[in-house]
Amino acid sequence: MQVWTARRFRRTFNPALLVATILTIALAGPAAVVLAVQGQKLGDAREQSLTPYLALSQARAIRYDAVADTSRYLISGGLAYYKQESTWKVPGGFAAAGSNGMVSAIERTEGAIGYVEASYARFHELPTGLVGNAAGQFVALTDEAAGAQVAGARIVGSGSDLELALDYGTARPGAYPIVLVTYEIVCAKGAGPLVKSFFAYAVSPAGQAAATRLGYAPLPDTLQTKVAAAVAGLS
Repeated sequence: MQVWTARRFRRTFNPALLVATILTIALAGPAAVVLAVQGQKLGDAREQSLTPYLALSQARAIRYDAVADTSRYLISGGLAYYKQESTWKVPGGFAAAGSNGMVSAIERTEGAIGYVEASYARFHELPTGLVGNAAGQFVALTDEAAGAQVAGARIVGSGSDLELALDYGTARPGAYPIVLVTYEIVCAKGAGPLVKSFFAYAVSPAGQAAATRLGYAPLPDTLQTKVAAAVAGLS
């Protein structure tokens, strides 16, 4: 601009433009630094915002594998040799790693029978079998049948500790006998309002409906009331 002005108006420099040029140069450096810092902060915020979701996904995958292992232990009944080791030793068949591996093996093997968590069976649209209970009934896998089994469980914890002892030999009508309970553990004091609000939502009708969509059976009414009371007592 200064060069053009000098040629056009035969002036060595324009004072106003000279001041503006100096200010522009002076401000360009800090502006570039600010933009770089803000860009870095935005990048960090974008990455960090995904961290909790990734952690939850990893925790859920670990839980599913643990559920699969525990379930195989439960249905093994009196097979003492399985109780001593983590390897499935029932004669016949073949093993698969984790619930996803089991689903893949079932889908690609004609006539295969396997055992996976209900949410996997529903998501992959696998047919499920009826399971016999001590009442002599062969019960289909439904939320109501799973809830009937949990409703007959005995609370062995004290106070707000709602640990359940499930009776896998129950004769309760309509109970699906092979279920597991997922626990959420939190300190009774110092939980904080955010944690308390999360648990309050989880035990609410809306939260239970959301859990059902994810493949979990909702809590029986009596147990839901007790859990809600325990959540209300958090401080």
